[in-house]
Amino acid sequence: MEDFLLSHLDFDGCWRGRLSSSALATATAVFAISGMDIETRRVSVRAGLNWLEKNSNHDGGFGDTPESESNLSASLLAWAAFSLGKDFGKDFSEVVSRLEHYIRLRIGSLVPRAIAEAVLRHYGDDMTFSAPILSMCALSGRLGDTPECWRLVPQLPFELVILPREIFSFAGSPVVSYALPALISTGILRHRKFPSWPLVSRLLRKAAIAPALRLLENIQPDNGGF
Repeated sequence: MEDFLLSHLDFDGCWRGRLSSSALATATAVFAISGMDIETRRVSVRAGLNWLEKNSNHDGGFGDTPESESNLSASLLAWAAFSLGKDFGKDFSEVVSRLEHYIRLRIGSLVPRAIAEAVLRHYGDDMTFSAPILSMCALSGRLGDTPECWRLVPQLPFELVILPREIFSFAGSPVVSYALPALISTGILRHRKFPSWPLVSRLLRKAAIAPALRLLENIQPDNGGF
């Protein structure tokens, strides 16, 4: 074992790792870049969908890695990504049919409210996982084709990030501190898609958008990701 470890030591004195291939990462990346400009990214998006098609599990679902057991989160994100299939003239109906069968087995139906309740129940108080998953399902049309579908997505309190850090820490926010990018981006998205009531909350969140986006820009790492 010692010889094996030493043989993989990098020239600058460290060991480098590599993240596993991921249905979750592939589905979200494909969906994100298609939303920017699907025509110029057509090759990349189709390659991602093809990879997902080839790496579906035997039960029709998707896991965190190609070797992992299926789970609801990765499967729902892949289901949302496959909504792009109609733009490529390729029939993904077989893999989608198997995937929907898996989701029905896990949830009981494909009814949007049942999907939302299952995701919220799974993640509990930490909305920075459930809100992004449900947002992608809503954007893809998997939760319905009217603005009302955004009622099923929790409104993250992104406006709290403009408060002093000490106050924000004790404000009872249903998120963990390292999840600020998800809190800000998903919170603003949900607010713009389905503004809050009462009017005071709506106006407060509208005023908080610009400073929250500035904070998001400031905490962006040099490599461009989050």
